[in-house]
Amino acid sequence: MKKKHILNLCMIVTIVLIAVCGIMAVGSVKGWFGGQSIHSDMTVMSKTGIAMIERNGVSYEVSAGTALRDEDRLNTKTAATLTIAKAEEPMIYMGNNAELSLHASGRAPEAEILQGEMLLDARAQDQMTATIGTARLQTGQAVTSVSVQSGSAMVYVYAGNVTIDGIGTEPVSIDAGNVMTIMDGQNTYSTSALAPAALSDAQITQLLNCGLDDTFCITTADLTSVQNERETEIQKVQQEALQQKEEAKKQAAEAKRTASAASNQQTAGTGKNATETGTQSGTTRAPVAGTDAAVSETEEKDTSQNTEDEDSGSSGSVDKSCTIKIVCDTILDNMENLTPGKEVYVPSNGKILGTTSMTFSDGETVFDVLKRACDSAGIQLEYSYTPMYESYYIEGINHLYEFDCGNESGWMYKVNDWFPNYGCSTYKVENGDDIVWCYTCNGLGADVGGAWMATESGSAK
Repeated sequence: MKKKHILNLCMIVTIVLIAVCGIMAVGSVKGWFGGQSIHSDMTVMSKTGIAMIERNGVSYEVSAGTALRDEDRLNTKTAATLTIAKAEEPMIYMGNNAELSLHASGRAPEAEILQGEMLLDARAQDQMTATIGTARLQTGQAVTSVSVQSGSAMVYVYAGNVTIDGIGTEPVSIDAGNVMTIMDGQNTYSTSALAPAALSDAQITQLLNCGLDDTFCITTADLTSVQNERETEIQKVQQEALQQKEEAKKQAAEAKRTASAASNQQTAGTGKNATETGTQSGTTRAPVAGTDAAVSETEEKDTSQNTEDEDSGSSGSVDKSCTIKIVCDTILDNMENLTPGKEVYVPSNGKILGTTSMTFSDGETVFDVLKRACDSAGIQLEYSYTPMYESYYIEGINHLYEFDCGNESGWMYKVNDWFPNYGCSTYKVENGDDIVWCYTCNGLGADVGGAWMATESGSAK
């Protein structure tokens, strides 16, 4: 009995020690027990959405009030923002899908900007240092925005002066009212005048949040005017979409009447009249090869034969899942071809919707998943129904449409890295499918991996 008591006591002690060690390890990572911060007064001031911090190889969601340390890596997810302060003064405003790493540099912190858009406000600081690849920015008491994209970075100076070295033989000075474009890996740059209309929505929001004064080259009225113009443009697009929807309804009704008359001359049950239900927009037209192509004759026959199975499957329980992502990163390499005014709809990293898990029922299609994902995320979606092909055609996502970036541009979809050669409303989703909607600019899909579209009109490889 005594021996058993001793063993129980040893087990209790062991469990307590393991628990304490675990708490100490987690606390050390998260800074519960003090530790060495990059600056004793540098913290996360506020956040919206989901923002993560990676510290000592461990990643977890950051919270307001977190003291920051040397080598901390911060990133924001879609629709998230993060504000970093020093001595309770906002210093860095991070937009969504942005990433930076903090390093100690003397008495001033250094921000290594890895991705996305962020505003640096050094007015309350003696100086601030930021790096973009090999480029090193010394801001002094300036206010500047940095946008890091694939292949290039842009530096916007709103107040004060910024000195940049590491991109040439001599440091380059940029005054307020100018923009520098730095080409990644080429050690080249160019400068131009700053235009308020060229700023993204995120940059405008960050500027308004930091509070403009007389030292800025831009005014609150300038930014408000740009916002109003964009809102007017959005309302115009929405109005046009409503008009197109009404026209599509008329065309669909006419097509239904025509198909109904034709079916009367056939054997009962062979006709299948489709009507448009709940389309958000768009004139009716045949899907285009390389984007959202029409179902083939063979597929039409198979679909007709399996109608009963589809109907019974659609009532199944929601017990399956897939992933969906929407990207337009190809546009970043073809901005010169983009329809003027559309820049505001192109995220700096090309991701309209990051990889998102979705549940679905048996019988649901790629179109059903796309529509539900866009509705949930508040992403604009425009589509039309083509009765002739019994298929939905995706005209625009996030206000980016076919031909907006060249005469070969438009939306395509792939499932598990395969580009189907038929419409998204005829492709039934299976459990575990990975769906990607991507915008092609060149080669009728060649730039997104669907090169077969440019060479074949029928079957997929």
